[in-house]
Amino acid sequence: MEQESARSLLNAASFCQEFGESFADCAFDEHSHAIEVFVLQSLSMSSSHCEAAAILLEHGSKGEAVAILRSVQELCFDLNWILSDNDRSESLERTIRLEADPYEGLDREIKLMEQRGSTSAIAMQLRIRLDAIAAQYPYLTEVTSDCGVVFKKAVSFADRMGRLRERYYHIFRYGSLFVHPTPTVKRLYLRTDDPKNAADIDIDESISRFVAYTLQFVAFIMDFAEKCLGSFAPSGAANRDTLYANVVDIVKQANKGYFHIPPQNNFADEFPGS
Repeated sequence: MEQESARSLLNAASFCQEFGESFADCAFDEHSHAIEVFVLQSLSMSSSHCEAAAILLEHGSKGEAVAILRSVQELCFDLNWILSDNDRSESLERTIRLEADPYEGLDREIKLMEQRGSTSAIAMQLRIRLDAIAAQYPYLTEVTSDCGVVFKKAVSFADRMGRLRERYYHIFRYGSLFVHPTPTVKRLYLRTDDPKNAADIDIDESISRFVAYTLQFVAFIMDFAEKCLGSFAPSGAANRDTLYANVVDIVKQANKGYFHIPPQNNFADEFPGS
């Protein structure tokens, strides 16, 4: 079963990559067009992650494949959070907060290191690098009430999902069972006895389902990308329509009754906004 999932992921990765390449001639400013740049990165990363997960599945590394595919799912709902607001200035601010969020987390840890002093040398090196990022990308920062400068922070992933949380967040959370020591993956990593291979069968079925949902999220991402970027490269629209249709076909083949396929295959219509 994992070999079939691997083939589906490889094909989706190829179509997604070609879809993104159709915007290769577009020139975007990384600040004023941060939304467009984020979408382009999401396409490229989704393709790369799907390819990496496929290679892992081909070699029997099931848990590792799940760990990588979780990133595709997060990208999908990040895009929905960004694009669900019709006000461009708000969508731009959401994008910038997502870009800044990893730096904000690192900044908090560096401050903790600086306060404790035992790792001051390491903290100093990290501080120099982080300050350089802040200077190069000042729009990622904001001034606090006490006139300090900090990196902006996004709301939690669960909150970014908004009303879609109950519908989809459990899929992402289920993936966490494969990236931590749990009874679910004990058979994978400790090779415990299982004469009837029941655990393997259950794991294979759950991974097949997880992959199918991820492929659906790739289709979401492509649909979002067309709505956001299509007007910048109209000459490639017909080819992108074909590539999108190809991914939809892959989703249909991977879906074994796990979820509903929307009418006219318009996946992004499934998103009512957050």
